[in-house]
Amino acid sequence: PFVVVANKLDKLKKSEIEPNLQTIREDLELPEDTIFLNWSYGPNPSEKKVAAFKDLNRTQIVCPGTTSWSRFCECVDREEANITKMADYGYKYGALGMLNTNWGDYGNPASIEMALYGMVLGAAKSWAINTQPDEEFRADVSELLYKNKNAMQYLIAISNAQNNVGWNDTVYSGYKHRGGIEYNPPMNEEKLEK
Repeated sequence: PFVVVANKLDKLKKSEIEPNLQTIREDLELPEDTIFLNWSYGPNPSEKKVAAFKDLNRTQIVCPGTTSWSRFCECVDREEANITKMADYGYKYGALGMLNTNWGDYGNPASIEMALYGMVLGAAKSWAINTQPDEEFRADVSELLYKNKNAMQYLIAISNAQNNVGWNDTVYSGYKHRGGIEYNPPMNEEKLEK
């Protein structure tokens, strides 16, 4: 079935696929038992995107993330917002479940220890939807996971430092920062001419 779907997607323009879930449902003739993995990794995921699958009467699994990819450690504020909102939207709109993701882009310099808080938060929200990443939750994680009452303070400090000196600055040579704006060099002659 995936090959059939992929071939049909190739025939559609990207602009026809992304904004219109009805196109995905009808034009691609996906089987009714298709389960959609609804990914969103920003701090403000779209509630409308999660609601749309419910409106189409399609099964979905919401997929937030730990935000540790292309970084040395997870981004605590972004993952807290992302995981909390995606779990809440999934619950509100009857998602089958939640798949909390942890990607390893560009060799992933972040050790698994530097993504554990996001994994624990995802597990906690999956188990008890009313869990909030507040000071009490962070204190519990510090003691139970890291065995150090100050661990979450340290993780947040490292995460905030990572926001100023990142993976792109230190390791991945395909990107360079110029004037505070991320610069992505042209990859072929066509882009050079533009």
